[in-house]
Amino acid sequence: MNWLCWHIGTVTDPKFGRIAQICKTSRATVIAVWAVILEGAKDGRGAYSFDAEDTAFSLDIDPILTDQIHKVMISRGLVDGENVLKWQSRQHGTSTERVRKHRKRKSVSVTDETFRNVTETTQTDRQTHTQTDKDISLTEINTETPASDSGSRSKRETAVALSIDWKASEEQISFAGKMGLVNGSIEREVIKFRAYWTNGKGSGTRRTVKGWNQTWMNWIEKASKEPANTRAVSIPQPSTSLRSDAIIQWRSRFSGFKRSGYWLPQWGPKPGQEKCQCPPEVMKDE
Repeated sequence: MNWLCWHIGTVTDPKFGRIAQICKTSRATVIAVWAVILEGAKDGRGAYSFDAEDTAFSLDIDPILTDQIHKVMISRGLVDGENVLKWQSRQHGTSTERVRKHRKRKSVSVTDETFRNVTETTQTDRQTHTQTDKDISLTEINTETPASDSGSRSKRETAVALSIDWKASEEQISFAGKMGLVNGSIEREVIKFRAYWTNGKGSGTRRTVKGWNQTWMNWIEKASKEPANTRAVSIPQPSTSLRSDAIIQWRSRFSGFKRSGYWLPQWGPKPGQEKCQCPPEVMKDE
């Protein structure tokens, strides 16, 4: 498991509060995006790769918002688009380095009398380690897997792209049903899932069989939150009774659609198409 240093006081850092004001969102959302960036910097030098849509999918927020937060972080000097700035000062070395320094400081203060005790203890530890190494070697020999089994295991764990002929298994369809999706909705989600990961923004993604199954479950959990997927009848157009935060979200989606044509499948039909769920007053205002 990889670890990173998380500074106490991050959640109250004024920088993130200011970014939240600029982006007109919550401090929690900004810190969540920051956490995704830090987790992505895995090479030890602070380099990361940021994808607004993947980040939005992980955090269940609008990709336009994640892209805006990332750009403001660049302008505020937290990142430069490819690297987390001041990474070395943010990460104070590994636990191994800290243990090594602690042992060095401790050894300097050892007296002659204590040194004799340490020597005796070291000899005992060496004998213990030698026996442990023998036990480990025997364990490795006893647990060695035959060539055929090893090959099949390697094959199961190989990450692959989703096939263009992919179809949901009976277990996956059953899971969708348990989440409340009706038959017609399940078929639509299968088509959208396959299209997104083979020809859409997710094309080229490689995962294990277990990983793809988990991705399907995450996809269905999000789809189950859409009312249209959990009942067979069509839902009416949203009216002006929608809460103000929902109106703001629809305006952000519609504004992005007008600029770039970007529209996620879970938002329903695109503006101008039949049964579009975007409120008419939002499209009229724009």
